Amino acid sequence: WTTMRRVPKGDTFVWVYTQGGRLASMAEDTGAGAEAGGCTCDVGARSTASGECVPCETGLTCLGGEAPPQAQRGYHAGTPATYPSEAFAGVEGEYSVFKCVEQEWCPGGTMNACADGREG
Repeated sequence: WTTMRRVPKGDTFVWVYTQGGRLASMAEDTGAGAEAGGCTCDVGARSTASGECVPCETGLTCLGGEAPPQAQRGYHAGTPATYPSEAFAGVEGEYSVFKCVEQEWCPGGTMNACADGREG
């Protein structure tokens, strides 16, 4: 399971697992985005550009919801906007993730983050 839908429960809302589907089409079905009753991805999954929830790639931490993934400690990750096209040779996906030679060189967190004194 990677997709969750917000549903009413009494006078509040809860998130329940939903099988299949794309975030965009589910939000259209409910007439709302994730925050107002649509869908969101579960922790460990991220939303693709087409609105599908997919499992997080090795080296990334996916916090669920609509939060962008973050690099894990010891990994460096970037997007086509921040990396040259060669970094995406053979990569299927929206992120290029590299394991760092030394774990302390890559503190994790936001995309393209490097330890002090280092650059991506």
